[in-house]
Amino acid sequence: MLKGYYPENVFSYFQTIASIPHISGNEKEIADYIEKVANEHGLYCEQDPFHNVLVRKKPAPGCENMPALLLQGHLDMVGEKTADSSHDFLKDSLRLVVREGFLSAEDTTLGADDGIAVAMMLAVLTDSSLRHGPLECLFTVDEESGMTGAMQFDYAKIQAKRVINLDSEEEGTCIVSCAGGADIMYHFPYETAHSPYKCARIKVSGLAGGHSGADIHLARGNANRILARFLYQQYQNQPFNLVSFDGGDKHNVITGESCAVITCADFEKLKKEATQFKKQVAGELSKEDAAFTFRLDFIGARERVLSYRQTHRVLLCMFMAPEGVLSLSKEPEINLVDVSSNLGVVRTEENEITLAYLMRFNTASKYHEWLARYQALAALLDVRIEETGFYDCWEKTEKSSLEKIYIREYEKLYHGQKPRIAGMHAGVECGFIKKGLGEQAELISIGPNMYDIHTVKERLDLLSVGRTYGLLLKLLAAE
Repeated sequence: MLKGYYPENVFSYFQTIASIPHISGNEKEIADYIEKVANEHGLYCEQDPFHNVLVRKKPAPGCENMPALLLQGHLDMVGEKTADSSHDFLKDSLRLVVREGFLSAEDTTLGADDGIAVAMMLAVLTDSSLRHGPLECLFTVDEESGMTGAMQFDYAKIQAKRVINLDSEEEGTCIVSCAGGADIMYHFPYETAHSPYKCARIKVSGLAGGHSGADIHLARGNANRILARFLYQQYQNQPFNLVSFDGGDKHNVITGESCAVITCADFEKLKKEATQFKKQVAGELSKEDAAFTFRLDFIGARERVLSYRQTHRVLLCMFMAPEGVLSLSKEPEINLVDVSSNLGVVRTEENEITLAYLMRFNTASKYHEWLARYQALAALLDVRIEETGFYDCWEKTEKSSLEKIYIREYEKLYHGQKPRIAGMHAGVECGFIKKGLGEQAELISIGPNMYDIHTVKERLDLLSVGRTYGLLLKLLAAE
């Protein structure tokens, strides 16, 4: 399918990667494939107990005295699919589609984040014609669901102090900082009550969704937030019992669909309120959310409902907890958003209702301020709060020699055009790598143009891959 596109070796590896299931937590098969390729080419290779893979390649002749360089990318992908797709991310290959210069996957995410990095690294490792110094490639696991691979890796094994992370999604942009993050979870016990009323099902769908860091500033609607807003308003007018509230299944995705069931004493009144609310919200949303729907259905009674008290506390928490863009950067030319939060998952289980927020921050000191606000709300509501999965940010430093080399080689390759130097309001593993290698380590993050990552609309610019790979080869050869 991808024959004829430059660079052919990169796209050949990407096709193979797409054929191997590799969502977060299911990376052993692809880690074994990396090890197999390395062994076939006589390269040093080590797979650790977490399935991170480190591969080393000796310097090209005459390049022995060049500084060692580490290339890094992650093996896992986010698995999202359309509602009617039967794709099984644990066993099925992705079905690649080329259309108008872009690569995508039929009915699923593409996994170019970060499969194209893995493909480029394999192409570099297996091409004996390239000029480069001592080279290391680190393939990490579980980046998308917590960065535990980068967190658990033993960095004493790394010799390089210069690092190029290949997990960026914008050609011509050199990332020099990234956000840290943590999951903030509220746990509400399911206090059972009984109600004589039948129930209504309310569903929000059709929203564009997107990456909860890279897309958070685009003002796309969050289905959990929209539905909670409607229910909180209705509860003020006429208290009801919440039966269930379920929306989203990944903390790092802006939720595109959410559904709740509530008791309903006056369906016609609720229907009228819903129609007005739908019109109001549709007028607030961006054009990316044009397919927004707000559906109300009358259904039968439920034996088990949530108490009025607990219903009010759940809705109040969702209505009041910080969400969206919380703070802007003091250096907007480097990074627009400084602190954000995404209500990514709401789940009703047998014994509790959980609300899961992913908070991101580019300034470490601000994290604790916003965490204190979540904790204060939990104390007021007398609900258990849990902080998990913390990872630190990669804060901007003075311009490094590696960054200067990038700027020089970019301007040469792009005929004098200057690159953009920026921060990223998303998590890449550079924070862990920087901490593991020490303050003297120099890091940048680059990548080709990708769009709508973490959604079924994810697509990769094929020509951009060729240009970015060409730049990478120049960086490898630079002294």
